[in-house]
Amino acid sequence: MENSLISPEDIHESAVSFLETLNEVGGWEIYDEKDDIFSKRRLDDDGYYIYNSHIIIESKPEIALDIILNEERRKLWFEILLKSSVLKTWGESMKLIYMQLSYPWFLSNREVIILQGVSKTEDGSIYVAWKSVDAPDKPVENGLIRANVDIGGFAIKSVGENKILVSYTIKINSQGLVPISLSNYLSRHNAEVIAKIKDLINQHYLA
Repeated sequence: MENSLISPEDIHESAVSFLETLNEVGGWEIYDEKDDIFSKRRLDDDGYYIYNSHIIIESKPEIALDIILNEERRKLWFEILLKSSVLKTWGESMKLIYMQLSYPWFLSNREVIILQGVSKTEDGSIYVAWKSVDAPDKPVENGLIRANVDIGGFAIKSVGENKILVSYTIKINSQGLVPISLSNYLSRHNAEVIAKIKDLINQHYLA
């Protein structure tokens, strides 16, 4: 979890750099391929997996970005989300977001506090990056456990005329008395997220 003394801009820049160079690091294992969605994972040094899923779909980058950033519709693609709220903003592209996440009945639900930043790189790619940060002014709510999003977010890239690649990456440490193997299993919602984003993009064009 990033220290609150580090500037939001520096935290975001570090997260985007990670997402940009994702495929340059070896060790990835493809574990699923369904409905044009390719899913892979990489075991990190701490025993937790980084998960990534991507798809190429007919759309424009701005449409995918609008769907991802629409706070009222976030639950449509992030199904484990119980509720969320914005705690703080820095300009138009940086937010501190609180989320409560639904876990199986035999585990306590989790909460996360993430810095969400949006940026566009020189090649036109758009990144929506997530990273947990310290929030001493926001105590853990009763009955919840605060999990840690080591890295997460989306990359949106044009790959042809009216075609984009949408990629979603996530690594969560659930914290609490959860075995690493179970925490890894619970983090494997990345393919479902991409499938929901695809459906919402298609609904946009049918509307």
